Amino acid sequence: MTTQPKTYNLTATSTPASNFPFERIPNGSNYNFGKDKRKVLFYDLAGEDLWGITAQFTARFIEILKGDKY
Repeated sequence: MTTQPKTYNLTATSTPASNFPFERIPNGSNYNFGKDKRKVLFYDLAGEDLWGITAQFTARFIEILKGDKY
C-alpha cells in the first residue's frame, strides 16, 4: 500500500483491416480515426512488474482501502 505506481503515456493508432467498409463511413478512407491516448501504470514489486489493467485495479483498490474519494 505504500508503493506508488509509475505512470507512462501510451498513444496508439488504428489500422483498419484491408476489408474495412470505408464506403459506409463519412470521409471514407480519409476518416480521422484519431489516436487513443492512455496512461499505463506500472508497479515494481521486488523485480516483478504489475502493469496495465491489473495495476489500475490495484491502485483503485488501495484508494478504497485508504478511504480516498474516487
